[in-house]
Amino acid sequence: MVEKTNSLYLLALLAMSDYHLDPKETSKIIKISKELGKEFYVHDAIEEINKKFRDDFDAACDFYMSNIDDEKIRKASIKYMHELAVADAHLDEKEVRFLEKVKAKWGKQYF
Repeated sequence: MVEKTNSLYLLALLAMSDYHLDPKETSKIIKISKELGKEFYVHDAIEEINKKFRDDFDAACDFYMSNIDDEKIRKASIKYMHELAVADAHLDEKEVRFLEKVKAKWGKQYF
């Protein structure tokens, strides 16, 4: 399902939102991709995002969020985002901003 892949791209965006991809975050995304039954390479995804959106973080977020309509996948994505945001034992202001952006786009019912 394409929406699961878009969810994983959102997780990659969240992980790099603080300009530092922590190994714990990478490991968490890989674990989540296995749970979802999707093969996903975090570093390749980040490279693709950078090429496709030319470092326009907001446009990338909007693109991947707009491609997830399934309620269950949205709920699961939010759950995974919360887990990922604290995976490195540090909640950065940029990660909070990312979560606020998702909340504004999808609605507070997911939080």
